[in-house]
Amino acid sequence: MEERKSRVSRTSTEGINDFNFLSDLVNGNDIDFKEYSQNGENFDIFSTVGGGTAGNSKKSLEEYCIFDYLAVNKDVAVLYDELGRSNEILDRIENIVTNFQQKLGGIADDVSKLQEKSQNYTTKLNNRKALEKELHEFLDGILLSPHLVRDLIQNDVDLEYVKKLEEFNKVLKNVEEVSKHSPESKAITDVLNEIEKLTTQVCYKIKVYMKDRFYNLHKDKTNFQIIQESNLVKFRPLNIFLRDHNPEDFGELTTTYSEYMSKRYQVDCREYCLSIARLVQEKITKNDVVIVEEAKYKSATADIETFELEEREAILSKIQDDPIVPFHYTSHSDFKISLEEAFRNQNKLLINLVQKEYEFLLKFFDLKPSQCDWIFNAIFSNVANYFLDWLKTSCDASYDLVSILMIVLINSEFKAVMKDCGIHILNYYFDQIEMALWPRFTTIFDHFLNNIEKAKAKNYKLYNLSVHFTTKRYVSLVLMLYKIADKTGHNMLLSRLTKLQNLMLKFIESLSVESFIGSTDHKSKFFFLVNNIHYIYALINQLHISIELKDLERLEKRYTEDISKFITTTLRDQYSNMVDIVKEYGPGGDSDSGSSDEEAKEDYKSSNLKSLDKKKLEIVAQEFSMTFKEKIDNVIKLVRDKAYSEKISKQILHKYMRVLIYKYSTFLEIVKASHPSFYKETMNSHYGLLELKNILLEIDKS
Repeated sequence: MEERKSRVSRTSTEGINDFNFLSDLVNGNDIDFKEYSQNGENFDIFSTVGGGTAGNSKKSLEEYCIFDYLAVNKDVAVLYDELGRSNEILDRIENIVTNFQQKLGGIADDVSKLQEKSQNYTTKLNNRKALEKELHEFLDGILLSPHLVRDLIQNDVDLEYVKKLEEFNKVLKNVEEVSKHSPESKAITDVLNEIEKLTTQVCYKIKVYMKDRFYNLHKDKTNFQIIQESNLVKFRPLNIFLRDHNPEDFGELTTTYSEYMSKRYQVDCREYCLSIARLVQEKITKNDVVIVEEAKYKSATADIETFELEEREAILSKIQDDPIVPFHYTSHSDFKISLEEAFRNQNKLLINLVQKEYEFLLKFFDLKPSQCDWIFNAIFSNVANYFLDWLKTSCDASYDLVSILMIVLINSEFKAVMKDCGIHILNYYFDQIEMALWPRFTTIFDHFLNNIEKAKAKNYKLYNLSVHFTTKRYVSLVLMLYKIADKTGHNMLLSRLTKLQNLMLKFIESLSVESFIGSTDHKSKFFFLVNNIHYIYALINQLHISIELKDLERLEKRYTEDISKFITTTLRDQYSNMVDIVKEYGPGGDSDSGSSDEEAKEDYKSSNLKSLDKKKLEIVAQEFSMTFKEKIDNVIKLVRDKAYSEKISKQILHKYMRVLIYKYSTFLEIVKASHPSFYKETMNSHYGLLELKNILLEIDKS
């Protein structure tokens, strides 16, 4: 290679003067050899290379190429050998790399296998640890530690003992669960035997402890409710354990509790009833009837307020209030209550006790509501019967009709309260009260009926024509009963009130008859009846009760009829001739409806008016015009003197004037129809009619 390079360098220096074509050739430019051969100015490549003619140049070039080939042939051979060795080396390297890659793949597989084995070992290790933990827990769950056994047997029952019992209870549940899956396991059998023995000892200890605590509850002067709420409830797990593992002892324990608490409640309630009985004062006694003998009282108006409700009806709005007489009460002589207030106190107290005991039993013994009934009956049956006997005895000795009815209302309210609370054990008690009260109510009411029915009117005097004191007593009684009937809606009470009203009206009539025997003063008799009937009607009507009262309708009808009779009698006494003419020839006969004069203007042609004597009509007209003012004044004075109230006076006078106007206007129409000429001559009669209307207006305004 070195030799070749030197040769070429030498030849180029000697033979070539212009290497432009070589530059073009090297640079890749297009070379036109024909142009170089034909153009004389251009040099001949061959001559340039060989330094001679064309023929010589070609030969020289050939020799040059051969020489050059030979010069580099050895180098090419060496290079070829080197390339062969390089290929071998590369092949070996490739084999080494391939083998290395294969070894790396094997190593990766080994690593994966090792990782998989490691994961398996880790899983097995975790499983063993978990199994070990479960095994420890299982063993701890079914095996009793000596300390726990010793504490359960030797230690006293307290709150710490309750915690130990809960641990023991967990062991029992675990052993029970295991025994279901492995009932034939000898180890479990041995454990069960030991646990059963310990369970028996624990149950006995719980029963003894609880009985001792129950015994302390029924001691006198012990606030057992505080003990129940603050102490006993904390030992609830003891009862649950005893119920689950020894139902017989649990039943015995509940029976013991019922007996002790029943005795305690009996003692307290008996003392309470005795204390409250000394406070009861009857408002109405056996001698407090509607019609009383006047000789027993200083005046005819004495003791009218006996039957008034006063504040007694206020109890209905405070039924749910706390008792005004506390459970442990020391009586005072100056403090008195009614029978219904005593009943409200007792029953409110009973309901409070039942509600608290109900909540305690559900929580303490862990019972369902349906399971409490027999315990409740055992605890409160004697108490309820004692209250019931006390009430029956008190009511049988009572003649206070108000108290009986008030107790009925209070009892119904308490029954509804217990129903809302979902406590039904006192339903029998409430029903028995109602069954005991209504017969007593009937007896007392019959006592009032007999009093009025057997009363003799001749034994009573009328000091005036105003409302009689017996009427006032009657109204005081029935007002109270109507109010209660409105609240209860009992038809039986309403029907009895109707009977009572009929007897009272009959007595008032008898009193008016006996007081005016042999007297011609019928007006006084009328006013006595009207005054008393209106008094009854007005006060009952003021009640504004919601139920329909037929008694009120009958009173109104009777009152209206009596006024009509009075007006008819008065007009006949004052204007007999005019009344007879109107009765015979008027279109309405002897109607006293009080219709206006416009209504009196009807067809009179059908009547035989021509037979009317003109002279008679003239006398009647003159008499009326001369005397009507005086007669009206007399009636006004009479009514205002004898009617007990201004309202009655206005009603009677208004009705009287309307009927008089009707009669007189009818009379004028009869005159006009029978003797028209005379009617024209008596035009001043119309002034009399106008005067009557003015008087009516004055009465209405007064």
